[in-house]
Amino acid sequence: IFYCGTMEEIMMTGDFIYNTGADMLDMASSYGSMATPGMEGAGFALAMIAGFGIFAILLPVFLLVYKVIVDISRGKLFEKANQPRWRSLIPGWNIYKTATLANKKIFFIISLALIVFLPFIAALTGVKFLAYLSPLLSVILHCVVMYSLGKVFGRSSLFALGLVICPLIFFPILALSGDSVYQQTPIVPTPQPTPTPTAMPIQTPISQ
Repeated sequence: IFYCGTMEEIMMTGDFIYNTGADMLDMASSYGSMATPGMEGAGFALAMIAGFGIFAILLPVFLLVYKVIVDISRGKLFEKANQPRWRSLIPGWNIYKTATLANKKIFFIISLALIVFLPFIAALTGVKFLAYLSPLLSVILHCVVMYSLGKVFGRSSLFALGLVICPLIFFPILALSGDSVYQQTPIVPTPQPTPTPTAMPIQTPISQ
C-alpha cells in the first residue's frame, strides 16, 4: 500500500538526511566554538533553543505584570483627581482620560489622528517616510503626556523626566506617594442655589 522505493532510493534518502544533520551540527559547533569555547555544537544549539523558550515564556509574564502595575497605578491617580476608578480599566479610554488629566487632550487627539492616518497617507501617496513618522509620534506623545502628568501632580521636573524614561518605577510612586496632589480641580457642574422664601412683612394696624 505505501510505496517505500527501491533499496538504492532508501539509501540515498538516508545519506541525504544524515549529511543534512551533520551539516547542521557542524554549523552549531562552529557558532559554539566562537561563542563559548569547548561547548559541543549540539549542546550549544540546545542552549539557544532553551534560551529562546525561556524568553518566549517570560516576555508575556513581564507584559502582564507591567499592565497590572500600570492599571492599578492609573486607577489610584484617577481617585486623586476625583475621577471614577473604573475609567482606568477601559482600554483606549483610560489613555485618553490620562491625557485629559495632564491637560493634553487636544494634543492627544491630534497626535492620535496622525498616528492612525499617516500610514494610509503614505500608502496612497507613495511617500514611505510618512509611515516612519507614526511610531515617532507615539514616542513623542508618551513623553509629553507623562511629563505633563508628573507636573500636574506637583512633582519636580526631574521626577517627571523619570516618569518619561522609566514609567514602570515612577508611575506607581506617583500614584502611591502622598506628595502627589492633583493641582487642577476637575470641572464639575456647580449646583444652582435654591431660592429661599422671603418672609412677608407684618403690617400693624394703624390706630385712629
